[in-house]
Amino acid sequence: HQQVQILQSGEKSDSASMRCENREHHVHYIEASDTAKLTKRLSQIPEIESNVLFQFIRCMCDLTALTELVIADGIRCGTCFVQKIEKFANTSCPCPECQGHRNTKWGKVTLTTALHVLKDEADASKCTVRFFIDSEDSTDQGKIIYGLKSHSRDVTGDWCALVCATHDLDLLTLLEDKLKEYWKLGRALKDKYQKESENLVVVVVSHPHGGPKRISLGEAKVKDLAREVREDQDWCYYSYDAVTCDGSSGAPVYVLGRWNDGFGYWFGHTHNHSGIDNFDLNSSTVGVDSTYGLSRQSYRSVVLEKTDGCGQSSFQKE
Repeated sequence: HQQVQILQSGEKSDSASMRCENREHHVHYIEASDTAKLTKRLSQIPEIESNVLFQFIRCMCDLTALTELVIADGIRCGTCFVQKIEKFANTSCPCPECQGHRNTKWGKVTLTTALHVLKDEADASKCTVRFFIDSEDSTDQGKIIYGLKSHSRDVTGDWCALVCATHDLDLLTLLEDKLKEYWKLGRALKDKYQKESENLVVVVVSHPHGGPKRISLGEAKVKDLAREVREDQDWCYYSYDAVTCDGSSGAPVYVLGRWNDGFGYWFGHTHNHSGIDNFDLNSSTVGVDSTYGLSRQSYRSVVLEKTDGCGQSSFQKE
């Protein structure tokens, strides 16, 4: 089951949320702007230094955005995540706002998402991406950038890269700075937790029902190897129990200690949320884990779960 959200013509995200079959689990979401609740929930996770993880999740939130595409019967909503920033000068910004008065200083924002969020090149060129929709009060605000094209479309892995244009130089600088911080914190978490193999924390940041951004915490259950491309990388999928809903497709999925040293370059990328698998677990798109310095295991699938006896992640409990 793929988890895009189709908002009917004139429908608001809160209406879609109310008719959600998964609404009894909405209580497990953390509003992206609710730092107190995030701090409390992280403090309940045993044997985790929550301060670095807290900062990492805050960066993750700032780099997560809402995708919107006008279709025949409404708006198709999903989630995406910033991968790369490029800045240009002395060329014309191709975004629709600049038609007739081209800005000569602009940039490209490359984001990752699930392939089914943007089914083809036409979808990629017509979509909009909205940043900083973090609470109910910000739904009419945020920063908007415009899709240009997609590339690296992986049908088997349900993954693609979306390239957008903007002449908002302040936004480009902000995202660039957040990417640098995200990379630094991700490496720190990798160094500390990469050798952990059970009860791995999973973080998903998404826009359920096309509404405000939400953080979801859970545990990784299964890791499936897709292929070995380089000797120090696993191209793989994860299954996990973090809460998601329609609109979460394309959301970044972070597994504690798992990190891609090539993040931001094109020999690897993060995992994005894909949907619900045949075992009623949430599942990711293909993504990359760096394995440098670790002994390689020969496997197709490995179970990561060690439950507390009741089948529920300890840090999902209120």
